[in-house]
Amino acid sequence: MNKLFKIVAVLILCAFGGFSLSAFAAESFSKSEREYFEEGMAVVRNNDPATYAVLMDHIEETEAIFREYFKTGDKVAARQKVLDLAGKYAIPTLARASDETTVALYGPLRIFIEVLKIHKPEACKQFLRGQFNVNVMENSLLTAANKYFSDTIIETYYSGKKNTRTGKLLTVDDMVKILSENLEFSDEEFETLSDTSGVSDGEACRLAGRFFNHDLIPEELRATYLRTVMFNPAWFDAEGRPVGPN
Repeated sequence: MNKLFKIVAVLILCAFGGFSLSAFAAESFSKSEREYFEEGMAVVRNNDPATYAVLMDHIEETEAIFREYFKTGDKVAARQKVLDLAGKYAIPTLARASDETTVALYGPLRIFIEVLKIHKPEACKQFLRGQFNVNVMENSLLTAANKYFSDTIIETYYSGKKNTRTGKLLTVDDMVKILSENLEFSDEEFETLSDTSGVSDGEACRLAGRFFNHDLIPEELRATYLRTVMFNPAWFDAEGRPVGPN
């Protein structure tokens, strides 16, 4: 169980279109503050679409965080308040998304991994660790693939808003069964997933692709598998930090 959680923890993508940010900016912002607000939100949208979805969904609280930051200049406090807000709402809401919407995430995930494999294979290790370096977005194809994924995450969030209950989740035993039997991960590959330090760039890309290869997962379990990997509320604390399965 601990090994499986470690694998899942490093693969969680917090790894999450079209909103008009200027339409939401508080009237009390000055011109320079409004520009900073829009720029900051654009960065969050590109780098952490799940957090962006929460900030847009709770815009009054978001504006209050920015307003306090403009008043105090305390970036550390502002960042913590953003993390607290995202931790409170992101995972629980994403976990309530419909099966259809959740399955739709496989497409952009696999495209993104394929683009990495071809154009930036050294970034696959970062992807597997959930510590993605935004500098790789200097590549226009990666930028487009990332936007596709981000748009889909945001759609998943708003799908979750419509539902009141968490979608079906897999047990740890079921997860191990899918990983070992359907995706055919060996014990050695399990170890590699939990510690990618000794793996080559190409192998990291291959493992990432296999981990999200839904073609090998029974159709009725595809949404449940991805929801369990990425959005299982039981594996996060109240602040949205991974804590392990109960």
